[in-house]
Amino acid sequence: METKSFKVSRILLAIVLCIVCILGLILTFTPTFFMAGEFESFICQKLADFAASNPKAHAFLLLEDFELGIFLFANAFITLLITLLAYRKKRNGPSI
Repeated sequence: METKSFKVSRILLAIVLCIVCILGLILTFTPTFFMAGEFESFICQKLADFAASNPKAHAFLLLEDFELGIFLFANAFITLLITLLAYRKKRNGPSI
């Protein structure tokens, strides 16, 4: 039998992991969504101006954000599967 606190923690973890999966997909398919504001606050230059003056460096930044999005989504999705499948089947002790 599942205790109430265990069930609530499992549900909260699943919700947070779903949000992280969505953020990973956003970062994968629109890498400039997060990068534009951060770039301008750190560099004090618009991202479009940087892209015009340094196209190869801009392409590299986009590639890095794309890969980070894939990595974030994959980790969150695997953890979500573990949460939904294995964490639901709680055992009282080691299964060795």
